[in-house]
Amino acid sequence: DHIIPAGQALFRKAGLTPEDFLKFAVPQRTGIRPLMVMGKLGLEMMQVLPYVLTAQIGDCGAASALLSLAHILDWAEPDERVGVIDYGSGAGCDAWSLVTTAVIEERRPTSGSVAEQLDQKTIVDYATMLKYEHKLLRSAHQLSNFY
Repeated sequence: DHIIPAGQALFRKAGLTPEDFLKFAVPQRTGIRPLMVMGKLGLEMMQVLPYVLTAQIGDCGAASALLSLAHILDWAEPDERVGVIDYGSGAGCDAWSLVTTAVIEERRPTSGSVAEQLDQKTIVDYATMLKYEHKLLRSAHQLSNFY
């Protein structure tokens, strides 16, 4: 697992501590995973937990930390330091720090925040997903997958 070493390297190379970050986005394969990362990196619960979206959207793989970052930026104020560690699954991962500027308020969309999009989501079961991705092909006359 590369997530913890990447976070530690970020702190060391940037000369920062966990307390320097107001918010932090981490990979979210499961709902408990961000809490484990948080604890091992010395982050506080409120730096990470409000931006964990696993309960609403499940495991989004490499997109999970970036969705959290988008959620953070929907509500961020100028001059907030945000940390991000992206997905690391055997191939390493990246960690970076950014500081928001006053421009964030000008660029913030008036609608379509991550929270709004999650409120409007449509739950799709596995069979429907296969159909949408054209991985499940069946005759137009077939009424069921069970025969």
